[in-house]
Amino acid sequence: MISIIIPIYKSEKFLERAVESIINQSFTNLELILVNDGSPDNSKNICLRYTRLDKRVFYLEQKNRGAAHAMKKGVEHANGEYIMFLDGDDWLDSNALKVAFNHVNTSNADIAFWNAIKEFSEESREIEPFLEKDKLFRGTDLNWLKRRSFGLVDAELKDITKFDQISSGWGKIYKRTLFEKDPYCLVNKNDKGNFDTELVCRLFHLSSSIQYINKHFNHYRLANENSITKNHGSSLFYKYKQMYDNLLRFIYDNKLEKDYRQALNNRIAVSIVNCLLSITSRKNNDSLQLKYQAVKSILYDKLYKSSISQFQFKNVNLSHRYFFYSCQRRLTVLVFMCGYLLRFLKMFR
Repeated sequence: MISIIIPIYKSEKFLERAVESIINQSFTNLELILVNDGSPDNSKNICLRYTRLDKRVFYLEQKNRGAAHAMKKGVEHANGEYIMFLDGDDWLDSNALKVAFNHVNTSNADIAFWNAIKEFSEESREIEPFLEKDKLFRGTDLNWLKRRSFGLVDAELKDITKFDQISSGWGKIYKRTLFEKDPYCLVNKNDKGNFDTELVCRLFHLSSSIQYINKHFNHYRLANENSITKNHGSSLFYKYKQMYDNLLRFIYDNKLEKDYRQALNNRIAVSIVNCLLSITSRKNNDSLQLKYQAVKSILYDKLYKSSISQFQFKNVNLSHRYFFYSCQRRLTVLVFMCGYLLRFLKMFR
């Protein structure tokens, strides 16, 4: 059985499509756990209607604590051998679970993952495939994949848009036993929710084999104004810092190789792109002066300064090289203006 968990917050406009994409899967040995994270809209009634329509659908609710807490609550109630997460505004192709389960049932992989399609209001765009064909990662290949989850190094930096190519919590099925081995992969010891990247890094690290499926199964909606780069405004970098601290500690505690630290350093350096998109978002009501100060505070932050000083400049393309050089030299005005330019050009989306 596969347990699919949907954390729900302000998703009523899209929720029916997400639920329908699961209950209409060609693979039927599943349960769908809907976790209402204190959503103030009509999501509860939509969920309850589906519990009456399909006995495989279950409803849970909690006060608003964030997606990670909702996902953890779902895992605690899951009965499946495998766990999958789906955002309440996304949806899944109808054959996805059948294909994924056939792969892991054959290979006994701990995790299977696949590609996604970005859904904008005006178009759909396939994310570049992680690889051109299916691959079961074991041994040396698996060690590379585990490091790759932390970030890019060396020649991989030629295309920095690939940093988050495999770091989403969705687009994967995980053996439930992985969550039992690492009870803090979703919510840390201080009861703070983790970002998806930390979840993936930690569970990849525990895996003995991982299956990649070269299919575009997930539909990832970017037209929703509640997405991460539109919802945190000037505070996104400081939310990221918790994740970076956790991952640094994870690297040291597990005595991981030097290239893990370099990969994470590169991720921290490049994270300013998402931060700029968040700061310049139309949903950020801060004044221009406050937005400028937010950019400056990142550039002068001790962690960011350390990471950008160790960034592998020579491996990125020329235009990106100039941008990150401006970050290293703390040319705040130029970096700030680049945030609006990135939005105008619709880059990194």
